[in-house]
Amino acid sequence: MKKILSTILILFSVVVNAQTPMKEINNDLLIKGCVDGYFPFASLIDTTDQTTSSATASYPITFNVNDTLRGISHTVGDSNITFNCSGIFLISFSGIFSSSAPNKVFNVWIRHNHVDVPMSNTTFQLLGTSTDRVVTVTYILPFEIGDVMTLAFSSNDTGGKLDYTTKQTSPTRPVCPSIILTINKISK
Repeated sequence: MKKILSTILILFSVVVNAQTPMKEINNDLLIKGCVDGYFPFASLIDTTDQTTSSATASYPITFNVNDTLRGISHTVGDSNITFNCSGIFLISFSGIFSSSAPNKVFNVWIRHNHVDVPMSNTTFQLLGTSTDRVVTVTYILPFEIGDVMTLAFSSNDTGGKLDYTTKQTSPTRPVCPSIILTINKISK
């Protein structure tokens, strides 16, 4: 079956663009570049609390719901997001952060192939306790086929967290994820 699928992908590549090189990742043959009209996108969500247990460590942000994936790979419960297509991508996230102590500082940044991306950190302070802050950040970054992206966060509060809220009543309201991440290819 794998050999048949590889043959189909090779034939597809030849028909679409004879110049398109191919690359093997995890024993899967992928087309490098994008077919015209094919723009990868992803929407990933997490419906858990993610807590900092050390004030001196960083934590990869995980996602437990793959809402929509096309041309981008992610394993539920993992932090790594793999690009199956090269290009320039718009990456946006919104997270709900809370702290168990007043005046605590949080940092959120992006990692590209497990290396911190320069100037990608967003830092903010939560004033007071038991307060939530919605933080939204947008990046525009290039990725190549097989590249891995991860979001990471830290806090000087051992009780700092990305805060999930269950479905509410009176009035009825849907679940509020702790973080939502969207990725859209915007250019070759």
